Amino acid sequence: MNPTSTPSALPSISNHPTGGPTVSSHPSISFEPSLTQQPSSSPTDECYDNWFDFATDVEDADDNSVFVVCPNTLLIPLDEYFDGFLIHEIFVYASNILLMCGRDGDLANNCTFSGPSISYLYFHEDYSINGAIVSGFTFDGANDTSVSIWSNADDLYSTSVTFRECRWLNNNGQDGGAVNVWQAEVHFENCTFEGNISPMGSGIFNDDGVVYVDHSTFENNAGNGWAIEAWGNNSVTYITESCFIHNTGGIFVDNGSSLGNNMNNFVAERSNENEEFGFCHEIYIWDTAECIKVDSDKCIASSYVNSNSPSVTTTSEPTVYQAFPSSMPTITDRPTISAFPTSTPSVTHQSYLLKFLP
Repeated sequence: MNPTSTPSALPSISNHPTGGPTVSSHPSISFEPSLTQQPSSSPTDECYDNWFDFATDVEDADDNSVFVVCPNTLLIPLDEYFDGFLIHEIFVYASNILLMCGRDGDLANNCTFSGPSISYLYFHEDYSINGAIVSGFTFDGANDTSVSIWSNADDLYSTSVTFRECRWLNNNGQDGGAVNVWQAEVHFENCTFEGNISPMGSGIFNDDGVVYVDHSTFENNAGNGWAIEAWGNNSVTYITESCFIHNTGGIFVDNGSSLGNNMNNFVAERSNENEEFGFCHEIYIWDTAECIKVDSDKCIASSYVNSNSPSVTTTSEPTVYQAFPSSMPTITDRPTISAFPTSTPSVTHQSYLLKFLP
């Protein structure tokens, strides 16, 4: 896909789009299998090995549910119809839900959402979704924003989601090539954004949200959208030890939005598309027409080791949808995720969650 042409001025933002079905309860969806993937009858004893079962169970999940996708699984969306409209994304409604590639949630396990598809995951704005974690997935080739995280419009920041060791490749969307955040709190830890295209936020489009980007890499993202763009009166963006290489620009912060912090970040090799702000390829603050320099002379994101794990307390038993083999020990504790850890406590978990939730 070729980048879109460069406009003479940065496009203006109107109200947040209202696309996507609004529902008061989980929708009833019919499936039309594609020619490239037929659903199996049920998930395997150990993990999910196809999109149909995974999507169906995630959409029907209760709070505190755990879902594991088998390593080396290609998740190809089937055609879904809701009220006559064709959609592809998996709708997420449950809080404290864990979506993992392999039992340790590692990117090396090779679980890939692959198109052609409009998008892949949608955290629904009719629900306040707290403490969701997505770990180890690749989102590749969506022809719209691949992941959308929208918060309940009546409760600002009521949705919180963390992405760990995830990768976005070659997605193409209007408001965020890879990810769109609206009024939600979203954390990206040790993630990669590469080859995504958008006129506004080729990697992440932050619309009135709070976004934390830690130890992540943005490379070769294009389409006149900066790698990260923050818009709206409430957007705050925190960037720590992340790398921006050959993008249209690094981070763009619009009127009313703010930069929470800029710590140990690295920017190199701006592409030649950003004509209007050609003098600045690092961090541009629209309110003050200021170009802020980053403070690291090398990319350190690739050497990141997650030592700042969320604090965990244990309460009651979670719901598990056939995600683990019967020989594994029974889960008796439900992890509760705190978004702002102050230290790493000593906590005992089942062995298959040790890496994922230390």
